[in-house]
Amino acid sequence: MISLFEEHIKTLQSCEYCQKKVLHRRHIITSEDVACASFCDVCYQSMCEDCKLLGQVSHIPSLRICDTCRDNNLSCFRRVVMVVCRDCETEQNGH
Repeated sequence: MISLFEEHIKTLQSCEYCQKKVLHRRHIITSEDVACASFCDVCYQSMCEDCKLLGQVSHIPSLRICDTCRDNNLSCFRRVVMVVCRDCETEQNGH
């Protein structure tokens, strides 16, 4: 179950351009199909000078422009998915 959840997160964290250019099967894509990389081994804890020169604004991979968009001089748009779960049973019991 955890690996399935991680798979969905990887797919959702890919940018709009990388998602649109991949071939889909009935409008379904997977992270294996999407090549959307924005990770740097050097600046994993804080920004390195090379990434600053490339125009990166963060060391956090999901907040960085992907390599494909950067190489093609495109704006990199990522979607945000938020899920809020709440246990209402406690409130219903008056606890």
